[in-house]
Amino acid sequence: MMKYKVVFHPEVYNDLHEIGEYISQESAVYAKKVIDEILTSLRRLETFPLSAPLASEKGLAREGFRSLKCGKYLCFYKIFDTVVYIYYIVHGARNYPTLFDRFEKD
Repeated sequence: MMKYKVVFHPEVYNDLHEIGEYISQESAVYAKKVIDEILTSLRRLETFPLSAPLASEKGLAREGFRSLKCGKYLCFYKIFDTVVYIYYIVHGARNYPTLFDRFEKD
């Protein structure tokens, strides 16, 4: 079975840090658990990159973004040949389509 390389956009590290910081205000143990669950889900993309559907927002889907649900969080990514590029991790309740503006500069 082919293995894909999972690569994070540099801002994804900030996303994970902010998620952890926010949750740790209530429980550091739970924050670590949530981050670990997100990272475990993303590692599965090494083997199953097509397991998540295209994003439900038409504009994001048209751009090829897939949306992987990780608990209350959504991880947005694209597949390029053998690379799964993670662009964004965000709480599902946020108005996340507008947050993709940060990539217009890339």
